[in-house]
Amino acid sequence: MHQRPLDQAAPAATPRPGTPSPGVPGSAGPEDFPLLTAQAGIHYASQIDPKSPALNTADVVEIQGPLDEALFERALLRTVTEAETLRVCVRETDGIPAQHLASPAPDRLLHRADLRGGHRPAEEAARDWMHAGLTRAADPGEAGQLMTQALFRVADDRYWWYQRVHHIAVDAYALQLVGQRLAEVYTALAAGLEPAATRFAPLRDLVEDERRYLDSEQYTIDREFWAGRMAGRPEPVTLAGGGAGDAGSAEGGAGPREAGAGTGAASLADAIGAGDVLRARTGLPAATLDRLTRAAEAAKATWAELVVAATAGHLHRVTGAEDIVLGLPLTNRRGPAALRTPAMTVNVLPLRIAVRPQDTGAALLRRVVLEIRAVRRHQRYPQADIRRDLALSSAGTPLTGPMVNIKPFDAGLDFAGLPGTVHNLAAGPVEDLAVTAAPDADGGLRISLDAHTGRYAPAELAGHQESFLRYLDGLTELLLTDPHRPVGTVDLLDPAAIRRVTAGRTEAPAARTLPEYFAEQAARTPRAVAVRTGDTALTFAELDAAANRLAHLLTGLGAGPERPVALALPRGTDMMAALLAVLKAGGVCQPLDLGHPAARTLAVLEDARPVCVIGTAATLAGLPAHGLPVVALDDPGTAAALAAQPADAPATPPAPGQAAYVIHTSGSTGRPKGVVVGHASLANLYAGHGRDHIAPAVARTGRERLRVAHSASFAFDASWDPVLWMVHGHELHLLDDASYRDPAALARYVAEHRIDYLDVTPSYAEALLAEGLLDDGRHHPAVLVVGGEAVPAPLWERLTATEGLHAVNLYGPTETTVDAYYWTAPEIGSGAGAETGAGNGIGAKTGVGAVGGSIGQAPEGRPVRGSRVYVLDSCLRPTPDGVTGELYVAGACLARGYLGRPDLSAERFVADPYGALHGEPGGRMYRTGDLVRRRTDGTVEFLGRTDDQVKIRGFRIELGEIQAVLARHPSVAQAAVIARDTPQGKRLQAYAVLRGAGEGSAGPGGAAGSGGSAGSGRADGPAGSTGPDGSVGPDSSAGGGDASAVPS
Repeated sequence: MHQRPLDQAAPAATPRPGTPSPGVPGSAGPEDFPLLTAQAGIHYASQIDPKSPALNTADVVEIQGPLDEALFERALLRTVTEAETLRVCVRETDGIPAQHLASPAPDRLLHRADLRGGHRPAEEAARDWMHAGLTRAADPGEAGQLMTQALFRVADDRYWWYQRVHHIAVDAYALQLVGQRLAEVYTALAAGLEPAATRFAPLRDLVEDERRYLDSEQYTIDREFWAGRMAGRPEPVTLAGGGAGDAGSAEGGAGPREAGAGTGAASLADAIGAGDVLRARTGLPAATLDRLTRAAEAAKATWAELVVAATAGHLHRVTGAEDIVLGLPLTNRRGPAALRTPAMTVNVLPLRIAVRPQDTGAALLRRVVLEIRAVRRHQRYPQADIRRDLALSSAGTPLTGPMVNIKPFDAGLDFAGLPGTVHNLAAGPVEDLAVTAAPDADGGLRISLDAHTGRYAPAELAGHQESFLRYLDGLTELLLTDPHRPVGTVDLLDPAAIRRVTAGRTEAPAARTLPEYFAEQAARTPRAVAVRTGDTALTFAELDAAANRLAHLLTGLGAGPERPVALALPRGTDMMAALLAVLKAGGVCQPLDLGHPAARTLAVLEDARPVCVIGTAATLAGLPAHGLPVVALDDPGTAAALAAQPADAPATPPAPGQAAYVIHTSGSTGRPKGVVVGHASLANLYAGHGRDHIAPAVARTGRERLRVAHSASFAFDASWDPVLWMVHGHELHLLDDASYRDPAALARYVAEHRIDYLDVTPSYAEALLAEGLLDDGRHHPAVLVVGGEAVPAPLWERLTATEGLHAVNLYGPTETTVDAYYWTAPEIGSGAGAETGAGNGIGAKTGVGAVGGSIGQAPEGRPVRGSRVYVLDSCLRPTPDGVTGELYVAGACLARGYLGRPDLSAERFVADPYGALHGEPGGRMYRTGDLVRRRTDGTVEFLGRTDDQVKIRGFRIELGEIQAVLARHPSVAQAAVIARDTPQGKRLQAYAVLRGAGEGSAGPGGAAGSGGSAGSGRADGPAGSTGPDGSVGPDSSAGGGDASAVPS
């Protein structure tokens, strides 16, 4: 034993931290006997990594008062002698593990140290000693290596009793039994009495009882129960970013490290720990436990069952999963002997709970109660056998998601009137996350979240702790006040946080419409060049007059509010004049892409039914037969009619609520859908660009007028962005098809014409860089906008590192009027998220319109003018930081909806429940389908999609549209389409099963080789992006194949 201080003044007396207390002095004891099933699982885990301390269990007990140390040591020796599990030694013979018992070594059982008066504070020295011990693995295979027992005197009237035991010997309940017996023996000895006879049964009795069970009919009954209960089991979900199978290996120390301060006072356990377990602990007062108890009892449940229900409900809310599988540790002690005997018997079993947003609080709690009862009736069936029955042979394949561990036994001990408070330091390995709830000695409730460090960061775990406690409180309140209210209404954030994360920009609506703004600009700078194409240029005055004459002509043809006019013009000054003319006439612009397949062009014309189609004789002749009136601008008759029109603007400008343009995007059913954008939202985009991008660019360059390149199809909504720069008074360079589609030609044009603004997709930007766009000594743009797809981190770093270049990453579905929010590189010395407003900075790692990969400094983001972004769960409630949700956009940027599709409009544009918090009640929000999570710095990471939509070189593509077109081909029985990453970027690949071909095999050439019919109906996407080259698997509805079955 050690009695001198553990400090620098007495190094010789300092025992090595974690030095075990010998349980076996040397020779082996009696004959071996088998391990319990739970012990065997721990043994095999320890063989994978024998040096890992993950299998340590440890408690420290704070004892207040004048403890008799010698009497305590006598009581400990007697308790260890009685508790056979503390004297086991495990060894293998011919690969079969067994255990035997040995007598304790009395003179080496307990480390004692008086830490008062040393060079270091007593508590600090004790904590460091215990911390170091927890980083070392106990070894039940070696004599004296099973456990460590220590008693520290940290003050005149305060002691810490520390015990660390290998998990193969004890579980939490066993440690409690040991502590209770030690206190009982000490109390008797202190009173001069002989302690009562031990109630501990021999360990062999538990082993024999388990053997009888494994050979019994009950085992067969239990097996049948679990086979039925786990039939069709889901992949377990967790609170970590990935699935439960992503957990790292259990390496490092097993002691917990504090991840976040709870709501109660910091406990001793929060200050001790190391290794691969993070711990977020909170202490709830007795009043809160009483409230939980009352809420549960009203539903004929217990507070423990309420905590389990909250764990399942919280996991559902965070992940969206409706089939939850928790891990539920059960004592697995069915007889009197097992209940009173320390041993490692715990069995962690799957608790499968269905949770749906519409479930009432009472219904969810009742479901949990019944499920726990059923599991308890079958709790002896070993988890290892469930895994075997489910063919889960890999240790890395999870059976359950997070574990919820209820410890209803009291944390207080009584040493002859001296109170002892138990603090758990280590509870064994944590594969993912463990939620533990146990009563406190003061009548309150301790709740801890222990997490694997390979899966959770400290801030992330602290966030989960906060949202779980919020959900527990909300569910409790629901049960007390309105138990029949749906659980989907329980918030994970408090009201102040909800207001914070739903806040955005609140600028007033734009005062005028875009054609009015253009007319004002033309009046200010009439002789300045507005648009240039090749050798042709129009001044603002010339462009305004040409647009006005055409507007009057169109009005005479029936153009007006809510009436589309299709534009089938080549890229040139006439296209710009026609675009403005339709707006001035109050009509709805419908730009066509002359490169699109005839079938798609006909589909969008039939969908919009425009008043007329404007083009040239050549472009109009190239359109499919449509039966609509046409206006050929190069026809002499049209030229004469235009010359007769007044050059002044129509008397009545369009109203803000009227439609401005319609853009058709890909549709999941094979039918393109037209997005209708109003004048108000287009004018809002104009005003926002002026403040956020154009004015700063003018200030940075010192030039009042900049040269702006237009390098996108007018059928692509991003084509409006450079037009807005022109309306603000800048010179628009409208490149022809050959120039803007060829990276070398475009890079050369930028240098030769000294272009200041360029907007391209990230993949095209990389091609431009390869052509020398940013080479030293060469003119490069002052503003380079990238958007439409993920921005690789190396590209972003190259752009932001280029002197004199301001990089912008724009994101926005067509339904949010081109742009919803944007990122820029942070200014030198600024903090991330400056000017963004909490919850509205968008800086992503993956996904559409996002910066991808790891970068040195995250970009700053903010929503566009007058708009807000929300990260919502499946119940449309705001998610906490770090929790995956779907991105919703609200405010002035929203489009009106889908042309002639009120059903689809109602599905995607839904009521905004948070607008009223910011002075905009009764508004809408758009469901983007993008999965995101908001980081603690206010930025948002894009994680993927809720559907099969992809973006390829900026084009939004619904894989279902292509699949539907392929499936309509008479030779195709099944079709599936996937997006695959290639060295050349993301590409589409189609897989088909031909009619008459063998099941699962593709016919010669696949679907696209069958007469070209499928190709003629493909979605608006990059040419040459499909390539059927394989087979599909099981059948699915509407002739579609299972895309998940194709090769990846």
